Amino acid sequence: MILTRSADGVRDRRASVTARDLFTRATVWTARHLPSEALAVLRERRPADDDPYLESHITIDQLAGRVRTLERQRWLYDTLFYKAFSTAGLGDYLEFGVFQGASLCAAYRAAFELYRQLSVDAEWGNLGGQIETGRVQWAAARFIGFDSFKGIPAIRGPDAERPFYVEGEWAASEEQAWAAVDSEGIDRAKVRLVGGFFEDSCTPETAERLGLSEVAVVHIDSDIYESARVALAFCTPYLRDGSVVIFDEWFQYHANPNYGEQRAFGEWRAAHPDWQVAELGREPVGRMAFVLTPPGA
Repeated sequence: MILTRSADGVRDRRASVTARDLFTRATVWTARHLPSEALAVLRERRPADDDPYLESHITIDQLAGRVRTLERQRWLYDTLFYKAFSTAGLGDYLEFGVFQGASLCAAYRAAFELYRQLSVDAEWGNLGGQIETGRVQWAAARFIGFDSFKGIPAIRGPDAERPFYVEGEWAASEEQAWAAVDSEGIDRAKVRLVGGFFEDSCTPETAERLGLSEVAVVHIDSDIYESARVALAFCTPYLRDGSVVIFDEWFQYHANPNYGEQRAFGEWRAAHPDWQVAELGREPVGRMAFVLTPPGA
């Protein structure tokens, strides 16, 4: 194992990694942001396991610096998730509609960035209490994804009046989601995947099996009204002061509040009039986030 250093020579306190670990991270992340020619050049510089100092092609400082640059680029795409965890604090993240795992991984990256600021960066400032807070919160945080892994269910209820989706659309396998987790180098112990249509999987028995207590961030990416309604009902007992709910298709159905995720949340608010709801932010891709405050908080 070797310790990496940033471009300016400051020791990286996050973790000890091998040169191959750094290369793998850089290659995976570069593939999503650079043209194929640039990726091919990086692959030509693949370090050997027995060459920890990379003397033949590229220095460890250069490769570590490249990874950091890519980390910052990826983080720019995760700002709403980062804002959500900054507001709610670290804790369980529940996602309804995993597909191939991209947003689950984005949430993980955002939460880890916050944890790093609370703990590692605080260490440089000798902020002992803040370090411990970050470590405790991160240790407790889990990333739990719910998906049928069979695509969208049969369209029922109000959405059937204006069919926008097709049954079976957006299907991906559980193996594809795990592959995304692995490609990001995410510890599988931090992730849970729950298969099945929501009316079958979002049950008190599932909550007990998962040991749910408090949920920091909920991401509803279920597209349709019925699925969003079930997901909200499942989460409600575990929401806390400052919990954030993110809707991925808030503006679907031409932003008509009588359909889709907007209708589901509108009904939830009508059923819980004592909860305060404040808009946290939105993203151009259609996500909308809200902060929740329970009665008496």
